[in-house]
Amino acid sequence: MRKLPVFGVLSHALRSVLNNIRFAWHVSWPWLAILLPLGLAADFTLPHIDPEATDPAAIARNGQAGLGYLALGALSMLVFSSIAVSWHRYILMDEIPLCMARLRLDRVVWRYFGNTLLVILIVTVASIPLVALVSLTTVMIGLGTAAAGGLTMAAAGLFAIPLSYRLMVKLPAIAIGNNGFTMREALARTTGNALQLCMAGVIVIIAALLIGTLLGGLAALLSASSGGGGAMVASVVQQLVSWLVTIFTVTFLTSLYGFFVEERDF
Repeated sequence: MRKLPVFGVLSHALRSVLNNIRFAWHVSWPWLAILLPLGLAADFTLPHIDPEATDPAAIARNGQAGLGYLALGALSMLVFSSIAVSWHRYILMDEIPLCMARLRLDRVVWRYFGNTLLVILIVTVASIPLVALVSLTTVMIGLGTAAAGGLTMAAAGLFAIPLSYRLMVKLPAIAIGNNGFTMREALARTTGNALQLCMAGVIVIIAALLIGTLLGGLAALLSASSGGGGAMVASVVQQLVSWLVTIFTVTFLTSLYGFFVEERDF
């Protein structure tokens, strides 16, 4: 059983991103050039969601907007699955996609996309008993609503983060064509590393939130100085944050695969 060096894997992933950021952009920009206008179109054409809506017309508009953003979110996940496959293959196989190959939507990308959705489903279902137990416990001991909600979310996160990463070790295997590697094997290879993966995952999430906050603040300043271009600035920043988080997360998964499956050391 291999024990994951938390700061070793994070520093390895960070170095991989920094040393190859130009290639990451090379792989990604054709997809981002397609996704960004679609995001802008959704922001300008879909109705604003009103969480306090009560009349049927407003509820219908909320439903329309929700379906629109759900479709955009699914498309974004598919796009980032394509980018992830190319990035995994570059890191693990030194494969460099050229021209239209960067817009790949082949069987490998669809398998990657489908398995990502499957991981989300598995983790969600597996978290339900824990969430129910913690919620019931908070009610029994009489915690306030805010405290109970915070405790429940913390418990769910500490359970879901390591399980997600353990299952997602399969994703780099899909990207490089190692189709015999299953989620069961991914769980077996990562046994005994729940704490390490939880620590690494929390650090990644905090770093992503900090980056998002900093870039969001920059977007607010630029939006205030650009008059009517505020929505466009916000959309560009949102896409940039999503891209940076995706590249680092995919690199982190690649490092996990290298450590647990290929038995590389950092």
